[in-house]
Amino acid sequence: MAAWFADGSVGVSAPKRTDDYLLLPGCSTTSVKLREGRFEVKVITGEAVLVRWSDQVAGKRDTWVKWSREIGERHALRELTGG
Repeated sequence: MAAWFADGSVGVSAPKRTDDYLLLPGCSTTSVKLREGRFEVKVITGEAVLVRWSDQVAGKRDTWVKWSREIGERHALRELTGG
């Protein structure tokens, strides 16, 4: 992370992209989306824990596992889910 700040990358705009999400009402542990021709599923693997880097810097960290499959740009999420 220090290199990211040191090389001036902070504030540099990333290329615009559009993601399609499958809404899972009431579910905060799983994320399903299409991104740049990939079908991606992320699942949280544990509770968020407090991490303290210094007296002034702290935050919560959680861990996820992600599965990704190349499907090509032409697919829509509704095609994959039968909707």
